[in-house]
Amino acid sequence: MSLSKQVSRRELGKAALGGALGAAVGWPQLSFASSPSSASVTPQSSEIHLACDIVVNAKDEDLLFFKQVGLDRVCVRQTKPEDQSVEGLLRIKKRFADAGLMVNDFDNQGVNANLGDIVLNRPGRDKAIEAYKTWIRTLGNAGVSMIESIMYNATASVVSGQAEARGNTHGREFDRNSSELTGAPWRLGGRTGSLDSLLFGRAYSRDEIWENYTYFIKQVAPVAEEAGVRIPFDPDDPTGLPSAFGVPRIFSTFEDCKKALKIANSPNVGMCMGCGPWLEGGAANTGIDAPGFIRYLAAHKQLFHVYGRNPSSPLPRTHETYIDDGYYDMYKIVKTLVDVKYDRVLTLDHNMGMVGGLRTYQAFGLGYLRAMLQCAQRGYHA
Repeated sequence: MSLSKQVSRRELGKAALGGALGAAVGWPQLSFASSPSSASVTPQSSEIHLACDIVVNAKDEDLLFFKQVGLDRVCVRQTKPEDQSVEGLLRIKKRFADAGLMVNDFDNQGVNANLGDIVLNRPGRDKAIEAYKTWIRTLGNAGVSMIESIMYNATASVVSGQAEARGNTHGREFDRNSSELTGAPWRLGGRTGSLDSLLFGRAYSRDEIWENYTYFIKQVAPVAEEAGVRIPFDPDDPTGLPSAFGVPRIFSTFEDCKKALKIANSPNVGMCMGCGPWLEGGAANTGIDAPGFIRYLAAHKQLFHVYGRNPSSPLPRTHETYIDDGYYDMYKIVKTLVDVKYDRVLTLDHNMGMVGGLRTYQAFGLGYLRAMLQCAQRGYHA
């Protein structure tokens, strides 16, 4: 039975109000007994922490906003070289902690920009790996337990343009048949082509990419274990593609992800469940649906982070849309997280444009996630 048949609009509104607004004035979390007529006020029972990305130089009012919508975790983005020392990270952590926000992870674009060298075994590979290991040690020494999730491929996300969704015209689109596909600017430099175009100079074999991955993970996993830092891999965006631009993709199917984690063979290596990319691929292309993958990862203690995003449709053509507007019932994912006793971070992914600016969508999206989470905690079935 669907969530809409079990929970009325009034109840969902109460949950959203209790989560997204109630935190601003210190109200307890709203939760529901099995009978909607016997709603009661109880503490939030799940250890799932809602989070959102935040820029390193966020204003004080931004920190207050996140506190008011009920967050206690943030993922810090756009760190600068002067921030990326132990002392710099501790300073940033303290500022957020003083506002009641714990830092989940930091980005480092100087490290991430060179992942293409690692994936393709280019001349800068060993230098890039050493930089990644140094960053892991820095995070560990600053008391940060997770590095930002990485997309282990040559392109990062692959897109074909932008699409319209409820008046927002800037959502990313992927059309498998497009001849103007491209990836992240720091990986592809603006080059475009069809999915079969050899934009990296030649075709790479799957064996090559697996060998390069093994070389990388066997060096960084021991460092992560020593530093007490978890390494989460993002699924390819979108999943379900065997290759892109002549380079095989090894985080696009269930079987490949299992293989990658087995090669790592480390308690500090796992997955960031990017719901958007996985749903873009769809079970027909990935080999398992999103709840099934979550259950597998949780059972093996390899679920490190979850990003909440809902696309318009599975492949061959898909685009970003609002979290309540996609093709998938996101409540199934949230309910699965509660059922497997997931106790880490659930992050609102990829902000969509709304009248009023960034905070409008963040308030909407986080309130929607919190309402689903509270209903899942009370046992409503998907």
